[in-house]
Amino acid sequence: MSWDDFLKISLDKGVYAILLLVFGLWVNRKLSKYKSDLEESAQTKILIAKSRLPSFTSLWKMTEITSPTRNNKLDDNTRDALNASLKNWYYINGNGLYLTNELRNIYLQARDSLRARSTDASSEEEITQKFSTLRTELKNELGIYGYFKDKNV
Repeated sequence: MSWDDFLKISLDKGVYAILLLVFGLWVNRKLSKYKSDLEESAQTKILIAKSRLPSFTSLWKMTEITSPTRNNKLDDNTRDALNASLKNWYYINGNGLYLTNELRNIYLQARDSLRARSTDASSEEEITQKFSTLRTELKNELGIYGYFKDKNV
């Protein structure tokens, strides 16, 4: 092998090595940024979940009277009072801000079920079902069932 051939091969391999090094540094930088963004996103979601907990806990407590294990039926006055309490919960302390679109829809459906009068035989079952769905979704939103609703976590 001549000296010229050796220089060409060395130069060729050197260029490939430099390109590979630059590409490796670029990939490393992108992965580091991705990891940092992922950690920041997870921390943000944890902080949001912590701030949602008192709000969701107060909503949970309010819905106790709609539990499937209750012993008495919900009369019209009780339904109206619960509906008013839920409206206040949503607006007065800004608790509605913590609801995702999906959870807000479930919340509104549960509130709507309270508008049916106690003379409607199926209304009792509908209220129980809607508020049970609401409580289940509250647990899902907080990750109690092992996942957050936002699949980006």
